[in-house]
Amino acid sequence: MIELVLDVPDLARTSFSISPLEQLLIGSLAVSAHRRTGPRGRWWRRIRTRVPQRAAPLLDLLAASPRGVPDFLLADSTAYLRGFADELDSVLTADDDRIRTELDHCYDRTAPPVVQRLREDGARALRPVVNAAAALYRECLAPDWRDLHRTLDAEVRCHAQTVAMDGPAAMLDRLHPRLGWHDTGTLTVDRPGPTVRHRLAGRGLQLHPNLFLDKCAVLHPPGRPAALLHPAARPVRPADAPDGLLALLGPARTRALRAIAQGPCTTTELAAALGIAPPSASPHTNALRAAALITTARQGRRVQHTLTPLGHALLTANPGR
Repeated sequence: MIELVLDVPDLARTSFSISPLEQLLIGSLAVSAHRRTGPRGRWWRRIRTRVPQRAAPLLDLLAASPRGVPDFLLADSTAYLRGFADELDSVLTADDDRIRTELDHCYDRTAPPVVQRLREDGARALRPVVNAAAALYRECLAPDWRDLHRTLDAEVRCHAQTVAMDGPAAMLDRLHPRLGWHDTGTLTVDRPGPTVRHRLAGRGLQLHPNLFLDKCAVLHPPGRPAALLHPAARPVRPADAPDGLLALLGPARTRALRAIAQGPCTTTELAAALGIAPPSASPHTNALRAAALITTARQGRRVQHTLTPLGHALLTANPGR
């Protein structure tokens, strides 16, 4: 069990961050045979024929670690949506002491050559690992990143609506089944092992949803907000379960609602996603808005449709196939 003690300043500094590098690293942990299960296993089986040889230093580094991703590979950033190139530049700023401390924590002395080079040369040996990450991202994640980002962004927006309607404590309590908020100001993370208690002391908390995680993880970068990496919502239902939305909304509006759930969009963008003319999409958005499943608001020059908490709950209960 991990206990995170949040004071009022910590709650005020709680935010979300979407990291393409974290998605890539945690997804790539599936290279270890005993980890090829769940979402990252399915992703790995789908893209493994596209993995470039240049990615070997990174994959060797990840496969050899029984404790997951070394912290020096995780970029130091508080931005909501991180740029992949910026994250790689941040990794290259890790100093020798940080790298060697993490290597001692994650690996034994029989680790592969890439680990030995990092032990000997420190930050000077990071460039091949960063180049490997860039090659793997370019071939295996970049083609899907737009859809993955829209999925993560839609989830974050639903959590933000929970904050607006019920407060940050309710959002933290509902974030994941293994997390629990207590009125003492403590967020508990259900994990094996002895109870470890961390007081955030005003640094704040950054929440990192990840499509490839199967359990929560907590990071404590010095001088920065604590980071809680948590699995993004992935509803599970029997393969033969009927799609309840079809009976409730009909096929056209079901498709429209699911398209809007991928991220805020205009009527023109929705029509393009559905393969229909914009005038034909308007009756669907009008009906979904009247049912309080979406909201429509102007963002600059764009008028965008966004999922409401009710719409998100409906999709969570009826994720489709």
